[in-house]
Amino acid sequence: MQRILFFLVPALSLFVACNRMENREVENEKAESGLPFIFRMNLMYSEAENNISFPIWFDDEIISKNAIRHISRQIYHVSLNSDDDKEEEDLDLREWRDYFFSKNGSLDSMRIRYYFDDHEINNVAFSFPSSTDQLGFCKNVRMSNNLASSKGPDITYRLYNRVEGSKKFATYIDQRDGQKIHYLFNKKHWGPLSVDSILRPGKDDLIVLGSPTKPQKKYTVVNKVHENNVRRYDYFPKTKVIQTISRMEYPFDVKRSFLYDKNHQTIGYIDSTFSTQNFLTRTKSGFSFDKKGLPVELKRVKENQGNQTSLVSIEKYHYEVYP
Repeated sequence: MQRILFFLVPALSLFVACNRMENREVENEKAESGLPFIFRMNLMYSEAENNISFPIWFDDEIISKNAIRHISRQIYHVSLNSDDDKEEEDLDLREWRDYFFSKNGSLDSMRIRYYFDDHEINNVAFSFPSSTDQLGFCKNVRMSNNLASSKGPDITYRLYNRVEGSKKFATYIDQRDGQKIHYLFNKKHWGPLSVDSILRPGKDDLIVLGSPTKPQKKYTVVNKVHENNVRRYDYFPKTKVIQTISRMEYPFDVKRSFLYDKNHQTIGYIDSTFSTQNFLTRTKSGFSFDKKGLPVELKRVKENQGNQTSLVSIEKYHYEVYP
């Protein structure tokens, strides 16, 4: 789902920025901790953003500490435009997200608007009338949609109802298509036979080992011992801060490595794509920060096997605070 944002910068600036990220990537190998960050990086910028019943993409304490009332997030796409034999990069607004928070840092509502040729073509809004439970689940999420054009993106937002639960697991069912998602909490139950005996999942059910806020593995089952659509989440052993996310999408393997500087501040991530263990391409995403240490921009730069780079997207973040 993720729409990407782009910005025109000189080639030299891109080169310097990439070198800085390379140096910080080396530092990440030594990092065993990470400071609290406003975005939950194991969930943000992934399909978890479509899981609306679990609005847990932000760190509540940081939102509350900074008295943040509203975050606007503009997502731009970069494309090449040929004019008078010159190729220039156009910055096109594709998506605008607004998040509204209560004073305790919880998400009250959000609005998503989509654009095409500088015109709004669709918008959808969600409100969260009740607080989330200990797993981050919010029941009775309200959705309103205003389809202004048939050109709107085909995105499936998932809204769930809880149907089962115990100390071992929690099961939710999608309100639209009936797909179930199971969270299995205790590591001792993560073997295939335990998963089958406790959850008895169907072939289209989604299994998550761990919790919604800290998944360890996510997959669907083919049968008792065969898995499909596997996502693996690796955390630093001591601090439990996210280190990598790997997913297998045959014939490709994609690995997301998170970057931290020498002060353990989150500074970005790298998505690398491999085929039969051969490197194909990677995209580097790096944050810029304001004086308070809040991210104000995310640039994505794509690099191929020949080390050729191109800016592909940019996201901009603006903050409003309570008086």
